Amino acid sequence: MRLRAAIERLEALVRRSRSGVAGEAGLERLFCTVCVLSAADFPLRQILAALPAHETALDADGLLSALGHLGFHASRQRGHASLPVGAGPTLFVAPNGEAVLIFSCPDSGRLKKISGDGEIEDVDSWRPFKGGTFWRFSREDETDPLSKIRRGHTGHSWFRALTSKFDRIGLGLLITSLAVAGTSVLLPLFTIQIYVHVISLGSLTPLPYFVLGMMLAIVLEALLLAQRTRILAWIANRLEFLVSTASFERLLKIRPTISERAAVTDQAARLRTLENVREFITGPAATSLLEVLASFASLAIIALLAGWLALIPFIGICMHLGLFLLLRRRARVMTSIAAEESTEMQRITIEMLEKRDAICQAGLQHLWSQRLVRGARRQQTAQMSLRLVGAMGEAFSTFILTVATILLLASGVEAV
Repeated sequence: MRLRAAIERLEALVRRSRSGVAGEAGLERLFCTVCVLSAADFPLRQILAALPAHETALDADGLLSALGHLGFHASRQRGHASLPVGAGPTLFVAPNGEAVLIFSCPDSGRLKKISGDGEIEDVDSWRPFKGGTFWRFSREDETDPLSKIRRGHTGHSWFRALTSKFDRIGLGLLITSLAVAGTSVLLPLFTIQIYVHVISLGSLTPLPYFVLGMMLAIVLEALLLAQRTRILAWIANRLEFLVSTASFERLLKIRPTISERAAVTDQAARLRTLENVREFITGPAATSLLEVLASFASLAIIALLAGWLALIPFIGICMHLGLFLLLRRRARVMTSIAAEESTEMQRITIEMLEKRDAICQAGLQHLWSQRLVRGARRQQTAQMSLRLVGAMGEAFSTFILTVATILLLASGVEAV
């Protein structure tokens, strides 16, 4: 069979280049099968460069990563009903970690399967493929959100198209935030019910049930907050990995005559600019944005229970928005200055380490020391100014929150 012979030849070349894993049973055969079925004229050097650098057997995650490096777009499928004859090759990963590649034979058109160390067999029944995950591979630019053709239709930038891959996770994050908002208003409701059914009536019978319910609400809110934190951390680290690797890949594809004109320090600084995005996602700013849902839920509860008293927190929210608009311009300017000074400090440090032998031989240690001190002073001054803007905003925000809370409590007591 020509297909089997082509797969075996390519697999032999791949295993010969990865001598450290030649005797281990990995998924190299599945990787070679997808490459052969694509009918793309990949250079052998590009195929070998797409494989993981570490000398271990290729697993399912490594297979997905390697095919992604070759330009294959992997889409997750929920069931075998979406695998028609003639579709692209599909990877099935069982719950125990075993992987099987399902594909349409170019000669007969029938569905076949191949395992990491097995032969090519016909797919007669879908019963063995249950409880696992399906991944379909395609090289069509219309299906890849990062391709120029797809971005030309959507009008998204490259980074916006990248974030569209996290739409489902973002939906889960939104649902988790809504659940946190719902559980955050349970404790005040329990407190009201305790006043109504325990204190007013002088009966302690329902009190243990209320206490149990409040404990369950606290535990549930803690679990939801921990889950939301894990989701945010995963998104931040995944974005940093994808953007950093894509940026480094783009730098490697630039001609040496062009890339050598830019200093190494400037290129390294560009690769570190995404740290701001990661820090925003994992920092208090993103959490504060997610807490907006809980704020609106609390505002609705206050309006439902106390009517006009909801105007006090509403005015406090408007004052917070006004404070944000006043400080946004200054914060943007100070952030730009701090980023520029940090980049310059990194450039000076790397340049000094690269030229330390020449500096010592020329006796210029004191000049470079003064230059480093001036750079550090400018960087720390810019960072301090940026922190002062944040501290100013936090101080005014705390003042507004405290005043609004006191007015709300006083008005509520008066209303009672």
